[in-house]
Formats: sequence, C-alpha cells, structure tokens
Amino acid sequence: MNIYMIDYSAKTKSLDIFVSGCNPPYCSGCCNPELIDFDNGTSYKSWINKIKDYISDYGSFIDNIFLVGGSFNHQNEDDLICFFEELNKIKMDKQVWLFARESITNIKPLFYKNCDYIKCGEYKPELKCNDNVQFGVKLATSNQVIYAY
Repeated sequence: MNIYMIDYSAKTKSLDIFVSGCNPPYCSGCCNPELIDFDNGTSYKSWINKIKDYISDYGSFIDNIFLVGGSFNHQNEDDLICFFEELNKIKMDKQVWLFARESITNIKPLFYKNCDYIKCGEYKPELKCNDNVQFGVKLATSNQVIYAY
C-alpha cells in the first residue's frame, strides 16, 4: 500500500492521507486520476512517522483524519490491518473518515471498527450539487452519503 501524500485542510480541520491505487471501473470525472496507479507514492510504512510527527506538532489544528485517494477500500487487507494498528497508536482523539465510492455494503469490514465516518458513493458529474452537507462535510454529488460509526 502506497501513500502519495498527506495534506492539511483548514476548512475541515483534517489531515488528509492520499493513498495510491484504485480498481476499475473508475469514476467518471475522477478527482485524482494520478492516484489510480497502485505504484505511485511510497510505502505507507515510510509515512507512519511523518503522520505521527504531523499530528504531534499540529494536533491542536487537527480534528479529523481523512482517508482519501485512490481508494483505501481497494488496498491489501494485511497492509490495512498494519496501517490501522499504527494509526490507532498515534491518532489521539482525532475522528477517522473513510472516503469511498462503493456502497456501504461493499466496504471492507475492518473500516467499520477503525473509522468514525464512512462516505459512500462515487463521484457522478451529472449529480454535482452544492447542498449535500452531512456531518459538517460538503459532498460533491447528491448520491453520496456519510454513515457514522
């Protein structure tokens, strides 16, 4: 499992972790086409200390950790287990959000116990809207929904 980059979003007070790799069929109008290839980025293992340092140094500015991409849901299960073991040690009181294109029934079970929120629904340009706000997060299209765990 490769992470392409981490970023901070002031609007959502989130540390955004971008994973590489997405299985077809790809969303029409994909927001991150550079993240489709599983080989982009570097191993998540090399990012754990960077993520830990970022949370330690800027924790008062971070309320959420957003798992975006690519697709975390398309990653190797063993890598995800290791990733969450490490993330759970360092996340402190941060809420973890998974952003996925699949329906909730197609999300890997380990996300239910490791994420506080799961956004489901692929990006569909024809359903683009400005009024789909759930749990304080503005979603791009009307078909998307967030589930709380």
